[in-house]
Amino acid sequence: MNKTIGFRKILTGVLVAGALIGGTLAAGTGAASAVPRSDDPASASRTAAAKTLTSSKPKISGVPKLGKTLKVRVGAWTDGTRFTYKWYRNGQVVKKATRSSYKLRSADLGAQIKVKVIGKKAGHKTKARTSNATRTITYPNRANPTSLYNCPSWAPIKGNGDSMIYHLPGQRWYKATQPEDCFRTEATAQKYGYRRAKV
Repeated sequence: MNKTIGFRKILTGVLVAGALIGGTLAAGTGAASAVPRSDDPASASRTAAAKTLTSSKPKISGVPKLGKTLKVRVGAWTDGTRFTYKWYRNGQVVKKATRSSYKLRSADLGAQIKVKVIGKKAGHKTKARTSNATRTITYPNRANPTSLYNCPSWAPIKGNGDSMIYHLPGQRWYKATQPEDCFRTEATAQKYGYRRAKV
């Protein structure tokens, strides 16, 4: 003769006053349905919310002039945060500009530059912060020669370091002068101690 005890089968857990600890036992059916335990590590990891990174708005340092290099200062972030960078010209991504510094080029003239800093850390939500735009990028007033006898077209005034005389396009000795400095304006040449050639 088969013996029964009210519940046909206990699959898991401990029966206490008709209740199954760690699962739910269906009386008279012989089936138990699992209920996740509150201290189940797998369940806890699935439900745990990612932390929020502490962050700061980045700032750009450097002179906004052609040929100069801009650098980003990220500010204060959560310790251990790793950064990637994206530079923008008038709101458009600059291709391959993904470092913490950016050298200004001809394409930047007349534009404004921004940088986006993306911070990542395990267990935290990814955070992105964008800097304010620079002033409009312009030519510098002083430049290096492009060759032995030539200055950039945008800084055509030749400064001879030996005589400390500058020569303007069209003057007698302009073409023969080997410049050590090139200037955009006469005022800049004079600022650096040069005087104008008489002829």
